[in-house]
Amino acid sequence: MPKLEFHFSTQDRQLIEICELFWEIDDEFGFVYRVSDIAAQFGLRNRDISKIVGTYCQAHSPGEMCIQCGQPAFYTSRSDFQQKTRWRGGAKQWICAGCERSVREERAREYERQQLEELEKKRTILRDAFDLEYTITLDPKVLSLEDAIYLISFVRLGASEDFEVVEPILTLPGILAPTPKLTYEILKRLIALRIIIPHPASVPDAFNFEDDRIKSYHLDRVKWGLVFGADLDQKKKTIQAVETILKSSEWPDEWQNQRQTLWKKVALEECLAYLNVCMTEHKFSFNPGDKTYLVLDSALEDFSIAQVYNLVWAATRDAAAYQVREGVSRNHAANMVIGSIQRKAERALAEGWQVKAYRRDFRCPQSAVTSVLFNLVLQIGEAAFGVPPRTRDS
Repeated sequence: MPKLEFHFSTQDRQLIEICELFWEIDDEFGFVYRVSDIAAQFGLRNRDISKIVGTYCQAHSPGEMCIQCGQPAFYTSRSDFQQKTRWRGGAKQWICAGCERSVREERAREYERQQLEELEKKRTILRDAFDLEYTITLDPKVLSLEDAIYLISFVRLGASEDFEVVEPILTLPGILAPTPKLTYEILKRLIALRIIIPHPASVPDAFNFEDDRIKSYHLDRVKWGLVFGADLDQKKKTIQAVETILKSSEWPDEWQNQRQTLWKKVALEECLAYLNVCMTEHKFSFNPGDKTYLVLDSALEDFSIAQVYNLVWAATRDAAAYQVREGVSRNHAANMVIGSIQRKAERALAEGWQVKAYRRDFRCPQSAVTSVLFNLVLQIGEAAFGVPPRTRDS
């Protein structure tokens, strides 16, 4: 390696000599003279040598300069020299801090430009895929009772003043259905009927793209366009027509047959929501399966939602107490809950117990679907919370 080159800011020969001795290196990139030896030679302290070198001399390797601006690679100290020599392995190309910062900033700007370009590309794909100009004329009488209730619930929960858009389900102040499962089922039904479509103004992050096309999207994160009418007036008339027939006694025959089944379905979801709250409260895992649905469905033939609340609360309390008392695992205790609900319900019927009706828990607020069903359709309000939605005798 050639000797270092210097830039001096003094004409004093002694100061220059001190600097040259300080920076003199051998073939192994080691320093020839120790700082203490140089200090002794000139009758100075060690720290005086470093101060002199830092003040009056800049050292760099010949030909080693910034590849961007050509500035020499000055060393700030002997340790800086050794570190850079090891790091670069004798390479003559490097980039100074200022240019490195500029490169980072340029890369950041380029990345931002690419991101904006990609974002606009995705927005174009969304506009092409979901055309709000496409609309349908919706006859309320061709809907099932379930679909009619779901439509009104969805519109009441989140439709804008012009009936143009519904914000993402996750951002709405209320809930569409008692459970996420029923919420997603409702959205899928309305999509299948072409009553709603994802709104092209949705955030692209709500969609999964593949090869410049939409692969899938998140039901709870997209905005929704209402397409059952070409303009505001038609949408309003459609909603009014559906609400009118729901409130009237002149239902289609098939609606009469669907009434009790839908009530039972929504009641079951209400009970599942409360069961989830109680299980979570006791730190039990909860993943309802066929047995859970069967037990709760059977209980609702004889008990109201409010009474099933009581059975659920007692069963989860007993399981939690058993887990503490016997030292069994949480999973073991959690698996006892559904069987306990079933036994309590059957014993209550067999022995003629009066099962106390619980009030609605604030952690299970009334959903839009429950509100429309209880208030608009059944027209009995929260009293429906205290009446068994049995289907056996319907």
